Amino acid sequence: MRCPTRAALAAAAAVLALSACTADNPAPEPTGSAPGTLAESPESPESEPSVSAPAMPEYGVPFETPSGLTITVAEPRVAAGDFAERWGDVVDTDIYTEEVILDVTAENTTDAPVELSEVSFNVFSGTYDSDYLSCESDVIPPLQLPPTRTTTWPECFAVEDPADVIVTFTVPDDITTYSIVPEQ
Repeated sequence: MRCPTRAALAAAAAVLALSACTADNPAPEPTGSAPGTLAESPESPESEPSVSAPAMPEYGVPFETPSGLTITVAEPRVAAGDFAERWGDVVDTDIYTEEVILDVTAENTTDAPVELSEVSFNVFSGTYDSDYLSCESDVIPPLQLPPTRTTTWPECFAVEDPADVIVTFTVPDDITTYSIVPEQ
């Protein structure tokens, strides 16, 4: 089965859009926006208020996700000790120069348990995705976080440049990937 071309999809969209126009429901007037851009439609009393996207997360600032889980990721810190000695047998030390630790706090603001095992983190540093490292810590997050409870644990990554760390994370019941980008 062949996929439709862009032109075919655009034509189908135009037919669908115009098929809604009748004498009782005329086509909307142009709003003066530049070709190829979307213009805001005026709010009518019956229209739903627009939903704004949540603000982007920042290091050290609690970020409430739509699923009711509040995530706080502390500023990345470089692990003490000789990186190559500790991890040289595990990662390519020509690419990855340091281990960074992210202290993560999760608070369940819902009235049901949240599966923390479904929370995932990734780091991009310099020009490479990081390598996940098994933190040298006895602290691991619980599989489930009970309602109204908070927990903190470390996430560790081998990175190319510890001064340039972009963290992404996802949480259960939410298809959004959130990113924390350092200020340049």
